Amino acid sequence: MAYGSIKANTIIFNSGGGDTTVDLTTLLSNGSDFSGGVIEATSFTGVTGVFTTSLSGASITGSTGNVDAITGVNAVFTTEVSGNLYKCSGDVTVISGSGDVRPYGLYSFPTTVGTANYVLKTNGDGTTDWAAFNNPTVFQISGITSDTNAIASTYYVLLSGLTLTLPASPAAGDYVGIINRSNTVTGTIARNGSNIMASGADLTLDNINARFRLVYADASEGWVIL
Repeated sequence: MAYGSIKANTIIFNSGGGDTTVDLTTLLSNGSDFSGGVIEATSFTGVTGVFTTSLSGASITGSTGNVDAITGVNAVFTTEVSGNLYKCSGDVTVISGSGDVRPYGLYSFPTTVGTANYVLKTNGDGTTDWAAFNNPTVFQISGITSDTNAIASTYYVLLSGLTLTLPASPAAGDYVGIINRSNTVTGTIARNGSNIMASGADLTLDNINARFRLVYADASEGWVIL
């Protein structure tokens, strides 16, 4: 038996003396569900699609798609897209899960929205993290009159004799600036578990006009004075 094709809105079958009409316009329409394997189409609009294999050669405009893979399509999703893998127009954007949007498969985004004024930084392995933006031409300066826990990338103006505790778990390149304006040589820079100039001891200020920057180098040297 040879197989062909029919293009029609309805098909009428005659069986047992009676007619059975199949309305093809209701088989796939806005708001309907469709489950299947391979679909080749020009337009697929307003449906919820569950595709177990692949969807190729189609233009997709709709609300919700739950799929394993979409390849070679121009996809426009108006509200929500959920599933495992989506490739949109020319592989420019790949979404392989919540918080994982990768241009050409290179980068994944953090799963949180981050903090105001933070920027994305690459970890060098395809992942990214939020990081504080530090403008090298603008100093973060804080005048302090009591014991304080230091924050990296900040200059502290000591206005009285006090203890400034360095950040815990610093990373290479972190720095803390210190300016002594207390009119006293009494002050302590607490190392907080890291070495200072390769020494496991706190730093005592002995200069009434001390001004310097401590930069974290590594576990051995710890914070070094610049």
